[in-house]
Amino acid sequence: MMSKTVTAVTLPLLIALLMTSQAFANPTNPGKDKKSKLAYDQEEICRTLTYYYEGSNMGVVNAVEGALHPDAQITMLYTDNGKVEAINVNQMIKAVANGQAIHTSNLRLLNLDIEGDAAMAKIRVVNTNTGKRSIRYLHLVRAGNQWRIVNETAYHKG
Repeated sequence: MMSKTVTAVTLPLLIALLMTSQAFANPTNPGKDKKSKLAYDQEEICRTLTYYYEGSNMGVVNAVEGALHPDAQITMLYTDNGKVEAINVNQMIKAVANGQAIHTSNLRLLNLDIEGDAAMAKIRVVNTNTGKRSIRYLHLVRAGNQWRIVNETAYHKG
């Protein structure tokens, strides 16, 4: 059983740390030992999260679409008015294509937990338009050789 939690690291920093690790001497064979497989999974998950958020920010539909599982669900919870909104992949892709996706900055990975082919990431996000913070809980699954987001729940603080 392989489970690892990473706490309070910014996504670009985590990717840089993982890419300089000895664990990536042979990324085509990440299963050589548990440590290298775990490091490889962490790096791939962070890459998926980066594609998702950076693609959304820059309106790059292919990046967002590649990061999301075809059956993904995005749910937003708003504490100021108690409103809950949910959208599916097609609605998210359309929002990104139309420049309507929430623009984020100052992403901070607070927690990453991996167990086999499933993972959960907790991220703090700041909306560049409003300055408001939110916490994002993302569930990911390994689909083939790629980690993809199957669920995002965004908890928007008032």
